[in-house]
Amino acid sequence: MNGDKVNGNGHTNGNGHANGNSNGNGKAPPQEGTPRKFLFVSEIGCIGDLAAQIKSEGNPVRYCILDKSERNVSDGFVEKVEDWEKNVDWADVIVFDDIGFGSVAERLRKEGKAVIGGTPLSDKLELDRDLAQEELRNAGINTLPCWDFSSFDEAVKFGRPTRAVT
Repeated sequence: MNGDKVNGNGHTNGNGHANGNSNGNGKAPPQEGTPRKFLFVSEIGCIGDLAAQIKSEGNPVRYCILDKSERNVSDGFVEKVEDWEKNVDWADVIVFDDIGFGSVAERLRKEGKAVIGGTPLSDKLELDRDLAQEELRNAGINTLPCWDFSSFDEAVKFGRPTRAVT
């Protein structure tokens, strides 16, 4: 087995480690306690609190907020960068905090980067709630009924009681 270690299920992950703790690039993860360099990428600055916490735990952090009007979020707490793509090689872990990054996250994973964030499918499920509900039902998960409205007034009318409450 080429020196691969076997886990409790008799499987290996192909990198010599049985626990599956690899970032997918065939390299062993850093030893426990070794700081990891984190790159956080956000459209509107939703993940500054986590970036600051990761930094407080001794890990180098860089944070990119794409929306120029939101770039002041978390100023003074973590190092900011304007172009996250120029920092990919620096990072051990890249974190995308919202939808819309699924395709680029997948590409980076295929390149061997450790990435936390969505996928093209998770982006699609978030943006198409009917599809997401259908997938939940297909998986045997109960869903609540829902209604679509073409106007605000139609929704208000629907929400009004049709009988007097006594």
